[in-house]
Order: sequence, then C-alpha cells, then structure tokens
Amino acid sequence: MVKRRRRHSAAQKLRIVLKALEGSKTIGQLSSELEIHPNLTRSANCTLG
Repeated sequence: MVKRRRRHSAAQKLRIVLKALEGSKTIGQLSSELEIHPNLTRSANCTLG
C-alpha cells in the first residue's frame, strides 16, 4: 500500500507559524502535536516569518 503525501494549504501553514511564534512550545513538541514533520514547521516559519 502506498502512503499518499499530505498537502498543506497556505492557511494551515499560517496556523503552524502563528503557533510557533507564540513560543510556548518547542518545534519538536509543536510538530508532534500537529502530526507534521519538524522541517515543515521550520520552512513555513522561514517563508512566512
């Protein structure tokens, strides 16, 4: 069985960045909570932040 790649919209990425900017959690904690890879958090933050 092939696992499909998930696609994140701009709205989802913005929500991730806003949560990351709050600073209450580390990138690792935030990534595991949102079930995303930590690199997505970093790249979205660099792109939008």
